[in-house]
Amino acid sequence: MDGCPEKQLEICKNTCETQKKISAADQGLLIDFSDRMALLKSEYTDYRHDKLLRHCTIIAEEVGGLAGAFEERDAAEDVVRWINRNCSTTFSKPPTSQNAWGKTRNCSGKPKSSSRRTLGSDATVPAGA
Repeated sequence: MDGCPEKQLEICKNTCETQKKISAADQGLLIDFSDRMALLKSEYTDYRHDKLLRHCTIIAEEVGGLAGAFEERDAAEDVVRWINRNCSTTFSKPPTSQNAWGKTRNCSGKPKSSSRRTLGSDATVPAGA
């Protein structure tokens, strides 16, 4: 892997835009997500931006319905199930999962929900999702 974060980020953004396995709604969400992180450069390094975008892109490719996960509980549960099955070392602690979900949700511009419901022991989904 190239050590240049800008180059890796550009490759990841290109994947978001051209990957046929990703729905148009998910592509739009991923591009908006990336654009929002670019605006928040003081909070997200290029490495972090690339990592978050890459992980969300993988979820969009493997699970789909990433855009729907912000609005529909069933879609959110599908994403959380996939994360719990496939990323147990990455999202093994609840604070990490909550923090990752919260950062993604904050950066996407979606409103936060004040109450949350827990799904299993590894991740949470906002009550409104």
